[in-house]
Amino acid sequence: MANSKITALTELTSVANDDVLVIVDNSATETKKISFANLSAGISVGTASSLQFTALNSTGSTITKGSAVYVSGHTTETQVAPAANTSASTMPAFGIATDDIANGASGTIVISGEISGVNTSAFSIGDELYVGTAGALTATKPTGTAIIQKVAQVTKAAASGEILVTGAGRVNDLPNLADGKIWIGESTGVPTEKTLTQGSGITITEDSTSVTIAATGGGGGLAAVVDDTSPQLGGNLDVQAREIDTSTTNGNIILTANGTGLVQVKGNTNPGSVRLMCESNTHGVTIKSPAHSAGADYTLTLPEDDGAANQPMVTDGSGVLSFGTTIKASVQGPVIGAELNFEAQSTAVDASTVCEGTIVKFGTSASSMTAGKVYTFASGAWVEADADASATTQGLLGVALGASPTTNGLLIHGIGYLSHDPGAAGNVLYVHTTAGELNATQPSAVGDFVRVAGYCLADNKVFFSPSQDFIEIGS
Repeated sequence: MANSKITALTELTSVANDDVLVIVDNSATETKKISFANLSAGISVGTASSLQFTALNSTGSTITKGSAVYVSGHTTETQVAPAANTSASTMPAFGIATDDIANGASGTIVISGEISGVNTSAFSIGDELYVGTAGALTATKPTGTAIIQKVAQVTKAAASGEILVTGAGRVNDLPNLADGKIWIGESTGVPTEKTLTQGSGITITEDSTSVTIAATGGGGGLAAVVDDTSPQLGGNLDVQAREIDTSTTNGNIILTANGTGLVQVKGNTNPGSVRLMCESNTHGVTIKSPAHSAGADYTLTLPEDDGAANQPMVTDGSGVLSFGTTIKASVQGPVIGAELNFEAQSTAVDASTVCEGTIVKFGTSASSMTAGKVYTFASGAWVEADADASATTQGLLGVALGASPTTNGLLIHGIGYLSHDPGAAGNVLYVHTTAGELNATQPSAVGDFVRVAGYCLADNKVFFSPSQDFIEIGS
């Protein structure tokens, strides 16, 4: 085998201790040999300082040492070209060239490990390097639409410096996001770039810390679901707008309170107003409970008059109280005035402190009144009605609703519940000779006074409607 060409040598498939490796030292014009026995006994392999591969440059120009490269193709071997963060087609970088690679030549690409002799004078030790453009490395993290990939760290800052290749082969999961774009999760759980579009009547503004989306006029929609079983939005949903346009076909504004929740709509300026209206006579304004059934009554609760601007009123624009041709609603009270009130109930009257009708709140009483007893306003004070005398029969009659005439008031006309049973259903009721009571038996003794006070509806329940006339029984 002496002086044989390498290509003519037979492949060595097994090794014996007497086999040798021949090395020709041209400079010393001598040939040396190494036995395989010495290889196994006296030679060791040191720790590798880098992970690398060989690649072909077919770009048409030289790839300079220290350039980040991406895999651009494959012929007889892997081809590489300078990486650029401006396009996904030239990313990610898979390594950094250890030396200049001429066009058409092959060179070494380090995937992980150290590279020496690289000009790092523009950096500082510890700087993290990102892929820039045309294979260049930069210590500035890319912004805008540029793709982000960290590939190395500076270990020596000098004209002949050193870098440690650390992050080849992978760009950031979430790259930079262009102005006006948002990330949103898809059904697969993968965040996807979408365009944030400003719709009609919507203004989107941003600063260094926040993005604000605000309604600026008609044409937009507002939907709010407020769960009344837990605190939300500080206890209030505050919607401020001059007008909400629902001019589109079948447009609706729905404010819904679930369960026992309360929805309040009120004007916030003085003079302020709230209007529930439709521009077509083929539509109406409906106020109802979310849980309702066919034929069920709906409850419209009017607010109490606070003595200022919040006076309860439903009008047709000219100031006239107005309802539709069919009313299936009850006004649940009270609707409170200064001295004259109007009370209505959603359930039947069944207690002496409860009534439906006209109530007065004024005057004084000689002693604490009893709810359900009948009183007359005589000589400037409320006293128990009594058919035995004209002073306690004539005058304004009322059924006490509690101990105080000014706090609890007295029913002067309507349905009330007496503290006593005055007779049978349908009976005409008179002021009785027992103080504070009505009775179906007309007074008959000489000197008594007869005055009709109402009608018995059932047990203690009466329709209280006192006559303005009274008659004294003579001899």
